[in-house]
Amino acid sequence: MPTKNAPPKKRTVTKDTELLKRSYRVAATRHGARSVAGHYPAEQVHAFRVLAAEQDKDVQQLLAEGINSVFERYGVPVRIPIVSGRRTKQQLAAE
Repeated sequence: MPTKNAPPKKRTVTKDTELLKRSYRVAATRHGARSVAGHYPAEQVHAFRVLAAEQDKDVQQLLAEGINSVFERYGVPVRIPIVSGRRTKQQLAAE
């Protein structure tokens, strides 16, 4: 049992632990992607979701537009692709 002053044990990363990390399924649309999140008041989140629906886009697409606007404002040359993670009815029918 560790004492209060004992240093924490170092964890070693092996091939086995790497395999354990990847043992869950990752959607093809999320491979190599990372999440950006925040906490906002419920009323504004609802308005954002309604706006997305009115524009026939999903929230992820509107967020990409907003992030790209910030990048442009600050002169960052990187852009996030504005794509939907939703599957269309045609894609679902083809499966």
